[in-house]
Amino acid sequence: MTGVPEKTTVQETDVQETDVKAFETSRDYAHPPELMFRLFTEPEHLARWFGPVGFTVEEARTNLKTGGAWRIVMRSPEGNQHRVTGVYEEVSPPVRVVFSWAWESEDGSLGHVSRVTIAFASTDSGCRMSLRHENLADDEARAGHGRGWTSSLESIDAYLETL
Repeated sequence: MTGVPEKTTVQETDVQETDVKAFETSRDYAHPPELMFRLFTEPEHLARWFGPVGFTVEEARTNLKTGGAWRIVMRSPEGNQHRVTGVYEEVSPPVRVVFSWAWESEDGSLGHVSRVTIAFASTDSGCRMSLRHENLADDEARAGHGRGWTSSLESIDAYLETL
C-alpha cells in the first residue's frame, strides 16, 4: 500500500456564529486509523514528518493523556527555529485527539492559543483523517496555518512511503 492519499480535499472555513477563524481539511489514507493516530501522536513519528516541507524537527515531546503537554521545535530551511506547544484536551485512540496550539517565543512566552482536532474514521480502503484548526487569531493566521498544515500533510505522505 502507498501512503499517498487517494483523495485530498482542502477547505478553509470562517465560523461565523462565534467569530472565530478555522482551517479544515480531510484526506483518505490507505492505512488503518491505528497507524495514522500514532503518526500524529508519537514523538518518533512526529520527528520524521511534522512541519512544512523542508523543515526539520529538532525536538518532539508528547505526554499523550488528557492534560498532558506536547512540544515541537522545528527549523526552517533558512535556519529559523519555530517552537509550538500545547496541552491535550482529549485523547481517544485511535479515533480522535484534540489539543491546544500556541507558538512559543524565544523568551518562552506563548502567543495566541488555538485548538486542533484530528479525527480518524475507518473506511473500506483505510481511513479518513479530518483536521480542524480553530480559534485562529485572524485571516492571516488562518491562511498561514492552512499553508502549514497542507505542506505538513505532504510531508506525512512522503514519510508514509518509507514505512
